[in-house]
Amino acid sequence: MAKPKTLIEPRRYDLIEETASYLHQRIRNILNRMRARGFDPQVWETYRTQERQWYLYGKGRTAAQLKRPHVDVKYAQQQLNVVSNTLNALHRKRKAADIVSKSRLWNWPEFYVALKQEAEREGMHTLGFEGCHVEWRG
Repeated sequence: MAKPKTLIEPRRYDLIEETASYLHQRIRNILNRMRARGFDPQVWETYRTQERQWYLYGKGRTAAQLKRPHVDVKYAQQQLNVVSNTLNALHRKRKAADIVSKSRLWNWPEFYVALKQEAEREGMHTLGFEGCHVEWRG
């Protein structure tokens, strides 16, 4: 019996310049104000390819769960936690960025309260279930 192929994680883009041009300064402003507040923000992810979106969507799902939305079952990674609830993230349209703490990554609730406040100052939104995600809905 052939050994199954190991799924290779698609590239993660993390440059501000990979978002829509009208977001570059907004994201920089958020980062600067977060630093001024004593936090250590870093952009974790910006633009996302379709393949990377399928990969993230597959995390925490079985092959059977991927068949319904017509995602290739090779992306099934049921042993992990669900990472993405959508196949149409605004990362695909260059309208979103994930910002995390350099030192604590996703484990700093106060960081995400402050990030939400600073994103709102720039007309951007966060997601309640994914505090690191800032997006432009315009």
